[in-house]
Amino acid sequence: MTGKRKLPDPLARARLYVRSGKRVTTFYVKNVDNTNTTLARIRTDDKDALRIARREAETKYDESNSTTSAPHNLKWLSGEYFKWQGHLPPQQRKAASTIAENERESKNLCLFFGNMMPDAIQPHHCYAYIDARTKATGAAVKAGKEISLLSAMLEYGRRVGVVRDNTAKGIEKPRNPPSQTLVTWAHIDLLTTAGRQAGGSYHIAALAMRFAWLTLRRSGEVLSFTDKQITDDGCVFTASKRRAEEAEKHGLIAWSDELRATVKEAMALKRWAVFGSDRLLFANLAGERYTKGGWKATLSKLMVKAQALAEQEGLVWVRFSLQDCRPGGVTAKQERGDRDTTDGTMHTDGRMVAKVYDRRRVRKSTAAR
Repeated sequence: MTGKRKLPDPLARARLYVRSGKRVTTFYVKNVDNTNTTLARIRTDDKDALRIARREAETKYDESNSTTSAPHNLKWLSGEYFKWQGHLPPQQRKAASTIAENERESKNLCLFFGNMMPDAIQPHHCYAYIDARTKATGAAVKAGKEISLLSAMLEYGRRVGVVRDNTAKGIEKPRNPPSQTLVTWAHIDLLTTAGRQAGGSYHIAALAMRFAWLTLRRSGEVLSFTDKQITDDGCVFTASKRRAEEAEKHGLIAWSDELRATVKEAMALKRWAVFGSDRLLFANLAGERYTKGGWKATLSKLMVKAQALAEQEGLVWVRFSLQDCRPGGVTAKQERGDRDTTDGTMHTDGRMVAKVYDRRRVRKSTAAR
């Protein structure tokens, strides 16, 4: 019989192997008598055919090997789900940032459901999970998102034949009420002043908020913005959200005096370490991208400083997040009557802009005649 596998199995099957040669890649099964059974031979340079052959080899193996249909717990299914995501073509795979967040979420799911068989999970277990997470941490909405990930895992289990029903589908999940915070330019200006006075990471965070307001960008697009996206015509962005069948979309936010000054001020803050040729414009003091916790802590302290400054000047201050800057910029453009707001957000139509981002308190119109 064959010995224990020395290297991680790229196909996640006990006796299913792949041999990649210079010209031909072979998928084969190693039998218990130490002989091999070839399932497919594909040209190594034909990437699409290789992906198809890989899936067909796994399917043939699963159909002929009884051990794969044996019960597996959710922890096992979680690992298989992420391996499957890694093998998908780029246009079908989740974004790398989403996968990283899902892997963190799966740890909470595995702590609660890890030893349960997927088919044993029922809707009342999902509601119990949401209640337990809400009671322990207050993260009701986050618990709902984790149940959505559980649903995706169970759906993958149905795909490969180890789960009968996706019992997490259709679970009613807690939702936060939509934010109605309106961030005006006065808010941004005061926050920038507070950041400049405090210096260091607070200065960087304030400029990032200012940049997001001016460019109508999402938080991830701001914190990942590099100097290579700066051109003579303005700042170039790639749409971070798109459907699998959609082509990659790019947008240009043309220079204004305020935008140019903001970028120039951020570039002047020398804090980059040597991390290749790309430099994050709004990196932390080590030149690295802010972590979720690091950004939250920095912005929270900056908001306290801005509130103290607002009280000194007799102004009313409302705390806001990086996500609130995008609707603030959109609302300002709508009030000004700009017709390129939808293009600026890189949405395909104006429905999302009107429903979510436009937070005008007063709508003005002329009489019919």
